[in-house]
Amino acid sequence: MYAERHISPYRTINTMKNILLLLALLVVGSVLLYWSSMLEGTWRVFVSSVGALFTVSGVLGGAWQFQGRRAFKEEILETTRVARDVISSGLVGVGTSYLHDLNWRDLLGKVKHLDLLLAYGDTWRRSNIHELRKLGRKKGRKICIFLPDVADAQTVETLSWRFGMTQDELIGKIEEARQDYELIRVSKGATVRIYYYPGDRYFSLYRLDQRAVLTLYSHGRDRRPVPTLIFDVGGSLYKFVEEELEDILRRSRAV
Repeated sequence: MYAERHISPYRTINTMKNILLLLALLVVGSVLLYWSSMLEGTWRVFVSSVGALFTVSGVLGGAWQFQGRRAFKEEILETTRVARDVISSGLVGVGTSYLHDLNWRDLLGKVKHLDLLLAYGDTWRRSNIHELRKLGRKKGRKICIFLPDVADAQTVETLSWRFGMTQDELIGKIEEARQDYELIRVSKGATVRIYYYPGDRYFSLYRLDQRAVLTLYSHGRDRRPVPTLIFDVGGSLYKFVEEELEDILRRSRAV
């Protein structure tokens, strides 16, 4: 049940005062304009100018009172709501080029726990392979990679159709990615775990400690810029990512 809208008595009185003031300006302005028609010379010009000033002030004030102020208030409220939503989501950036919107070299150089959810991610992996190898040599770091399960027929069929390639081509790319990530694993280095996850892919995900990067997929077969969301821990988007990774891990098998 909706609550009744409460109108403040002070607001009502203040509005009435403004209306009376505007009416007074219009009346005084009209009287001065009428009076100026009976005068001559300099006085006529002066009184006419003052009357016009009062009249225009009354008209503009009325427009602001009844339309402009409400529109301005609605715009401020809308901006405030958007800002509040952005803050609660933890969003810190939006782009269309995940390869260039972030300084991956700096992020990978500092990260302690890296989670990757990818279809195969050729371009990103090749662009950052040197940083990934450096990360793999750092003891105490953790790297988890989730790739499509090549043994699950439905997963392979779905993704091969999505990316417009044959099933053999898709499996080849996934296996190539797995081999590259396995080479990151070195003795006395980072803990590297690779998993096969059965199911479709709705986005690619890169979680680097308290920051996450999520890139969406296009419905088209051609390559095009896709939205990239960057958000930090503490917001609703990061919580969504945490829950997704927990569910994905439960349904995955280690390679």
